[in-house]
Amino acid sequence: MTSVATMIMAGGQDERLWPLSTPEKPKRFTFDRVQEARAVMERRVRGGMMREGDDPCGATATVHHSHPSPMTMAPYAAELGGYRILDYHDAISMHYQAAQDSAKGFWKLFYMLEKERLLHYELEMLRRFDKAFIVSSIDKEYLLTNLRLSNPAATYCPIVVIPMGVKEEVLKRRPNTQPEENQIVFLGKMNYYPNEDAAIYFAKEIFPLVKEKIKDLEFVIVGAYPTKRVFKLEKIKDVRVTGFVEDPYEYLERAKVVVAPMRFGAGIQNKILEAMALRKAVVTTPLGAQGNEGEDGKHFVVADGSEEMVEKILELLKDEEKRRGIGRNARALIEEKYTWDVIGQKLLKEIEEAI
Repeated sequence: MTSVATMIMAGGQDERLWPLSTPEKPKRFTFDRVQEARAVMERRVRGGMMREGDDPCGATATVHHSHPSPMTMAPYAAELGGYRILDYHDAISMHYQAAQDSAKGFWKLFYMLEKERLLHYELEMLRRFDKAFIVSSIDKEYLLTNLRLSNPAATYCPIVVIPMGVKEEVLKRRPNTQPEENQIVFLGKMNYYPNEDAAIYFAKEIFPLVKEKIKDLEFVIVGAYPTKRVFKLEKIKDVRVTGFVEDPYEYLERAKVVVAPMRFGAGIQNKILEAMALRKAVVTTPLGAQGNEGEDGKHFVVADGSEEMVEKILELLKDEEKRRGIGRNARALIEEKYTWDVIGQKLLKEIEEAI
């Protein structure tokens, strides 16, 4: 085995536009990128970076993917020789399972069909790779539980939890010294269905109840690609949709409270980690907090249901010291566990063990 690792990257896209998968035909894009990787390895052989006679594909093949699932790359990369590591990111079939419950019409059927197909692929890849990475223990346990249910005698590769990290540009921002504005902010890519659902849910069911108690309050939805459904929320008094902005973190810094009212999804919510890194008090759902090593009430606030969310947001809006205390604790947790320096060391250790 050589000491060369192949990093194969797949591009991200809106999960709601993910075409129906088939066992016979994963994306052509995948095949093209794996062929590129093979060509790179062959050039390295010709350039003397490997010993003569080594299999150019006998190196460690690390499949590092973006959304919607590892299946965009994994079926082809699994054919490579050597020690193969698959980065799942998160268990997308778990996201689809939750989405199915709240979707209607075509999308309900879509999620029902795709959940089964994606789960089949996700489990199959555990049998075909030598090691797998995933961002949270929740996603890991979901895959292992389904694997045991589908085939208790199956053999599968080790799954290692490698969490998401916060970008250096966020960590390097100076603490905000300006007075907070009377705003609640939600940040996310707004054509991503779980974000769209969260924004609509909060604007229609939570925000009006909070405004009954605090009249001069604004809910700001920050993020690129807002859908028509999201733009329609501006018909609600004091709801604002920004669309793309050059510096979304300014909005987080100015807000009194940041919300992540996620009702379905998978993996660690990076939007929560970024707000925590900026020392903000975040209110989220039990689902939004999944996989995050912080403690409810210390590093963020978890609200289970609309009534509890209204209550906890009002409590934070009225108590500046509590907001700031949670923000300080949140930043300390990020520095301890969620910087790329910390995560990178763990990732490199896992890869180096393979090569």
